[in-house]
Amino acid sequence: MATPIVFNDVFYPAGNLGQDVDRQSATQFTVNNNAPQDYSVRGTVNQVNDAVSFTSRDGTDAITVYVTNFDDADHIVFTEQPNGIGPAYIISNTPLSPGNTLTFSETNVGDYHVPCYMTGTLIRTTRGDVAVEELAIGDIVVTAAGLERPIRWIGHRAYTGRFANANPDVLPICFKAGSLADGTPARDLWVSPKHAMFLDGCLIPAVHLVNGVTITTAERVDSVEYWHVELDRHDVLLAEGAPSESFVDDHSRGMFHNAHTFAQLYPDTPPQEAIYCAPRVESGYVLEAARRRLAERAGLPVPAARVFGPLRGSIDRCDTDAQGGVTVVGWAQDLAHPDGPVCLDVVIDGTVVAQAFAERYRADLEGIGIGDGRHAFSLTLPEALTQHGPHTIEVRRSADGAPIAAALQVAAPERHAA
Repeated sequence: MATPIVFNDVFYPAGNLGQDVDRQSATQFTVNNNAPQDYSVRGTVNQVNDAVSFTSRDGTDAITVYVTNFDDADHIVFTEQPNGIGPAYIISNTPLSPGNTLTFSETNVGDYHVPCYMTGTLIRTTRGDVAVEELAIGDIVVTAAGLERPIRWIGHRAYTGRFANANPDVLPICFKAGSLADGTPARDLWVSPKHAMFLDGCLIPAVHLVNGVTITTAERVDSVEYWHVELDRHDVLLAEGAPSESFVDDHSRGMFHNAHTFAQLYPDTPPQEAIYCAPRVESGYVLEAARRRLAERAGLPVPAARVFGPLRGSIDRCDTDAQGGVTVVGWAQDLAHPDGPVCLDVVIDGTVVAQAFAERYRADLEGIGIGDGRHAFSLTLPEALTQHGPHTIEVRRSADGAPIAAALQVAAPERHAA
């Protein structure tokens, strides 16, 4: 027995909902008909006779039903009244058809697994909020900025539970209703781990926002199905009312089962680099600030403002190429926060030219006891050195300007006219 069984506005297509009106057996149920439309289900089941609510997609119908002791991994049975009295309502993780018969043994409720990701995520369009699987190329979506944009392509991929449960990169992440802001998302929103949400002016992949309370990763799924909407350029959609990115082809179109259809539709489209509608953030202070804000919203304890401690580190290499490009490699550790990253400024001739985060893993650092080894950095500077030199290169802690090591003198390579 595995309870509670939690339904957080879980969406079920009409074909996954059945009714047995005339109940001919205590343990056997025959589907007389399907639901007239799609429904969402809300409520928590701990024991027989606990109530849940069914609400139709258009909001015109809402009923309360009571759980029975009949369920298995893919089905659960409710009745119109407590104690198994009245017509039966059957929820299924797979489609039901009139005439289907389901037989259960009389056991305690708790075998049913709520699907962790189902089609049905609502996307804002000019005709209202529409389930993503019902969208079509040419439909007009409404972006987070209020602009109307046509859909160019829709990608689709699905995985069995056996594959997904063994591959965390495809296990869905749930943003619970209200986890991002009041009423945002409006219902639980499930996305893939690398799908980015638009927060604080940036795109942040969902996996970096998990806090274990209001933003969680599914522990297991029976199957998982993802849809992604592409516009004429990258933008921010509203999914369940939450700002969430549209698809951008950053060499990832091939992961979709229908990837070949894009070339069929647009045979003359040349390959091109991805252009993002906002900065994509996967580390640094912007991410830390977003995580902190969401943790406070979730009621989680938030550490006090950081007090910086003694700094140790090294500039291991400073490589230059024939064009004057510079790559700086090293590590840094704040001894007051030995397992945390360090934000660093790269300074050339007294001017900050770039920032780096000392958070990459290096086995050699872990081997000599530098925390968990996640204190390395490697950064190619955005501009080449001029031929005037030598140049003084320093790496300092951004917070207080403390150097991680002595400055280096680097000369730009001579460049000869062709």
